[in-house]
Amino acid sequence: MRTTLLVAACLSAVLAPFTAASPAMAQDYGEGPTTYYLRAPSSYQEGCWGGCACPLSLGEPMRGTFTLSLITVGDATDFYAVSGVDWTVPTLAGGGGQPFDVALAGAGTFAAGQHPFATHQHMALDLTLTPPGPWTGVQHFETTIDAGMRTVPPPLIDAEVANSTTGCPGVRLRIVATRCRADWNVDGAATIPDIFAFVNDWLAGTPDADFDGANGRTVGDVFAFLNSWFAGC
Repeated sequence: MRTTLLVAACLSAVLAPFTAASPAMAQDYGEGPTTYYLRAPSSYQEGCWGGCACPLSLGEPMRGTFTLSLITVGDATDFYAVSGVDWTVPTLAGGGGQPFDVALAGAGTFAAGQHPFATHQHMALDLTLTPPGPWTGVQHFETTIDAGMRTVPPPLIDAEVANSTTGCPGVRLRIVATRCRADWNVDGAATIPDIFAFVNDWLAGTPDADFDGANGRTVGDVFAFLNSWFAGC
């Protein structure tokens, strides 16, 4: 009798992931609303790609936040609302890149296959660029063909979207995001390597290192980061 119960318990543990209702396997990015933070190598590009002939800019750093909220759980895919997009592409000091100085705002949706059984993902965003340049009005961005499969485990996000399906010309965005502000190396947790990664950026004078957003890069940013790190994810 004891052996039978032991075998039954083992089988139950092994089969549980396959017999549980889909909500138990879903919500890989949480119910939300959850703030996500853009991290390197998130980037902004203008120009042409694919078979087009015009130049394509280098990927300039893009930073900011957005909010993710669960809409519904499907059989293999979960659907989320993206709101409060607040991204900037700053003019780089020293002339080391394109002086875009662009702000992006808007909302959209994000869909992702339920981990670990499905890896597809899709993001659609309606964004307004300021200043608009040639991209006036609300621009619709969709996941590019190359970014249709998830390359990082949830709840991390690594997606590429563009406002042109042909790349002749358009704007292309890479969105690398974590919901943990102290997750500086975007591995999904606040760990010791995040401290070293932040200090390296702080010493290098990168714009991201202005962690508290006040008075530029100061020692206060280091303490603000450490407070966030100790708070955990």
